[in-house]
Amino acid sequence: MPARPRSLTEPSAISANAMELTNWTVRLSLLCYAAVLCGNAAADGCRHWPDIARWLWTAGCLLLLAHIGCAFQFVHHWQHNLAVAETARRTAAVVGWEFGGGVYFNYAFALIWLGDVVWWWAAKASYRQRPRLVNAIVHSYLFFIAFNGAIVFVAGPTRWIGIAFVLLWSGLAFRAMRNRDNCSPQHQEKT
Repeated sequence: MPARPRSLTEPSAISANAMELTNWTVRLSLLCYAAVLCGNAAADGCRHWPDIARWLWTAGCLLLLAHIGCAFQFVHHWQHNLAVAETARRTAAVVGWEFGGGVYFNYAFALIWLGDVVWWWAAKASYRQRPRLVNAIVHSYLFFIAFNGAIVFVAGPTRWIGIAFVLLWSGLAFRAMRNRDNCSPQHQEKT
């Protein structure tokens, strides 16, 4: 019986250096993402934080684009159908349902993040004054995809780091909400 041909997306078919570059670009991207979320929740009036956050946000987005480039160069060989097939395989391994359409959610993640970065650099005042609903929609979607990418679809240390980040960010966000509520005019009138 002849040996089964190796899939182009199997780790043994990809050089170790190419896989490390592909993995580390997304890890560093998500680290920048996490730093911005935690920093936003903890900054509490630090006047330098918005500029630092914008640079981290931009670096994270650029690293994500580098990750996509690495994945298509080294893993999918610039073939969209291979990206869909690999997404379907990984989804089936995690949830038991073969669904390749998740790759489009990843594309949307990259486009939304890139659009957010461009808006922040092109129209800083407009970006800072955008409606809370827009901010909530953007960050809810990005968080949902990042959560799945850093916790649901990975194992080992990356998953544990992702869980630690979510717990840290949740605590910081809760504290920031409490502080905001305690500083509101309604709260001060009651005390």
